[in-house]
Amino acid sequence: SGLKKEDFSRGMLLSNQVLETSNMIDAHIQLFSESKARLKNWSTLLFHSGTFESQIKMHLLDTDKVKKGESAIVQIHLEKEAILFNKDRFILRNSSEDETIGGGFIIDNQPLHHKRKTEQLKNKLQQTLQSIKNQDQLSNLILQECEKNQDFIYVEEIATKLNQSPEKLIESIENSTQLILFKTLVISKEKENDIQNTIIKILKEYHQKNSIFDTGLNNAFFYGKFKTNKNKLASRYIDQLLINLEESEILKKVQNTWTLSNHQADITKKDLENINWIEEKIKAYDLQKPIIKDIEEDARTKKIKKEEFKNYLRYLKHHKKILFYNGDYIHQNIFDKITEITKSVLKNNNKEINLSEFRQITHCTKKMIPIFVGLLEEKNIIKSRQEGTHTYISIK
Repeated sequence: SGLKKEDFSRGMLLSNQVLETSNMIDAHIQLFSESKARLKNWSTLLFHSGTFESQIKMHLLDTDKVKKGESAIVQIHLEKEAILFNKDRFILRNSSEDETIGGGFIIDNQPLHHKRKTEQLKNKLQQTLQSIKNQDQLSNLILQECEKNQDFIYVEEIATKLNQSPEKLIESIENSTQLILFKTLVISKEKENDIQNTIIKILKEYHQKNSIFDTGLNNAFFYGKFKTNKNKLASRYIDQLLINLEESEILKKVQNTWTLSNHQADITKKDLENINWIEEKIKAYDLQKPIIKDIEEDARTKKIKKEEFKNYLRYLKHHKKILFYNGDYIHQNIFDKITEITKSVLKNNNKEINLSEFRQITHCTKKMIPIFVGLLEEKNIIKSRQEGTHTYISIK
């Protein structure tokens, strides 16, 4: 990868980037109005940001002293190196650790060492500070627009509402820790977290109800759930979010569906017995139309619940044991037998036949003709044409 050992000693590797450590930062601080502290140049304090803490020396850059309620731009010299980011917030405590005196946020996490307090330096730091404050203010307005709108919202829509240029909005979004930009869609980080949690919750519930399946739900299901069916860009965002969850090893792809990464099909001995029983029931109808309601009624006597019965049918269909057409089920073996007979007759005669002839050669019941013909045509084995009141079929 081109990285050397010393790269790891000076930073932390995240993805393909090395995050630089620092023992010096420029920051904006604010002392609490009730604080007893009076800070002078090079005051010794304690610095806390997240789980990181260190003793510091503080160099005041735009003033000579700071007292309660006042703010200042400072350069902080850390006793320990840390990985900190611009706009990270922190709190300050006095050196004896008995008072929290104020806090602030980072302006520059990799600054030059400011040995002299020049007017040029003060002006430059004030401009940087103001820029950050303005960006934060704009990003908060953008966030408010996102929260007002339950659907996905575009940069152009927000720009019109806030009377700002799209370019300025994009810059603010890219610098925000609370907003995400996907192409021209703006999504709050909170909304993305909600969507991710909803996906995980839905799949967990789905697996609980459909434990006999190793498959899950496809992209189209989630388009419907998050109402993105008519919004191609929002659907692409959902696609990307699912991929991100897969890369994070939260989800996995199984036969073009999404499942939780730890999901495995759980089929009990009783499940298999019930599945085999239903398959044999359907198979026994042979060339007659299976009456699913009758099979379901018999299933009740075996204490097979309605939802279980539906899942068993889906399982058989998923494993290509039965076929489904227009609300009816037939066994795959029966269809295969009809397919061979139909192919043989149509190929040998090299002609088309009508439905009466089809019934004679297959010996199926009148109710089964539309099911067989429909499935044969659906699977591109035959083609049909209408002539008056008659339907003719031929090999495709």
